[in-house]
Amino acid sequence: MSMLLENEVSRSVAASVNENVERGGAGLCVEREDIEFHNVAPDRLRIEVTVHNRLDVASRPETMRLQFAAFGAFVPWTPLQELRVPRIRAGGSRLVSTEAMIRADGSLAAIDGRARSVARPDAAALRALDRDRAVLRAIRRDKQFRSMSVWQVMARIVQEQLGEGVSVRKALSDTEAAERLKLNVLNRIRAKVFFDYMEFSRSTAGVLGAPGAEAHRQDPNTGRSVHWIGNINVLIGDKDVERHMAQALRIYPGVANRCVFFLGDKAGESYSFELKGPGAEWVTKLSMLERPWGFRYFAGGYEGPWKQIQPGDWLGVEPRGQIGIEISPPGDATEGGLSIEVCRKSDKRGAVVEFDFSESAAGTGCYTVDGS
Repeated sequence: MSMLLENEVSRSVAASVNENVERGGAGLCVEREDIEFHNVAPDRLRIEVTVHNRLDVASRPETMRLQFAAFGAFVPWTPLQELRVPRIRAGGSRLVSTEAMIRADGSLAAIDGRARSVARPDAAALRALDRDRAVLRAIRRDKQFRSMSVWQVMARIVQEQLGEGVSVRKALSDTEAAERLKLNVLNRIRAKVFFDYMEFSRSTAGVLGAPGAEAHRQDPNTGRSVHWIGNINVLIGDKDVERHMAQALRIYPGVANRCVFFLGDKAGESYSFELKGPGAEWVTKLSMLERPWGFRYFAGGYEGPWKQIQPGDWLGVEPRGQIGIEISPPGDATEGGLSIEVCRKSDKRGAVVEFDFSESAAGTGCYTVDGS
């Protein structure tokens, strides 16, 4: 039989894990720290999982399933790959590894092993995507928008919504087709331009001619580190263990550093947070960022009306919520780690979101309060 253990994040979480041990019996075990992943090239991620056999007899070969997700806790998983766990001697361990391709949008694709198919968008989603692309192509052909970046075009649209700055209506011609185009733009982008900023920017960056680096800057989980930042889930049998990690993330001593992770996959859930690790001794604040503006303002260094999170308190979060972290290392700090232990109230399940900070890490790293 198979069993995977996740390190306890609280007494309540440990209790539920122990119940799984009793039900599952002795067998194969993977702990959170046994899952490691790092870049071996800018577009390639190596995933290594150490599997332990707790039996007093050799184990049978098993199937290991890998999944990935955007960086955060309790976010939807996407199947990545199936791997074979070989026979392991009694009391022994084996390293099972693979490599995955990192797409431009930060998602993963299997290279070797038996890959699981990633679900394709349904017909309605594809039609909506085609409509968005058609609208943006029309905007791109307009001379006033031709030299604009993705964010500048989005900002113009948002400014029109708020009645600030030069309106899109004045920028476009007054033909009937343009009127329909404006209505389409305003209605379709109004609600989702920032809430769905990841999917929107990924699907339209090429249409607007934006360079890849700019597309990455719109995603809080790509482009800030030379290492892939995200979640890997390992399943053997009906047990799973996951690791949520941002490693070798550059931090700037003496100033406030900011980063973001995602939280939640269903409505009506509440979560509590605890800070652990050396970084917890630094001045650290957690905030729930309001949609759709929160991330952009938070990463830009602005002080917003977002709700401060007190460790230990239960916080209601809607699906795909964004949690902002502001951490201020002292001027002589060179490295540190921060673990945010998140507990879901409905089932007391825990997840640990890990940050590995270094002043000398490659990449631009954390956002700072001056917007850099």
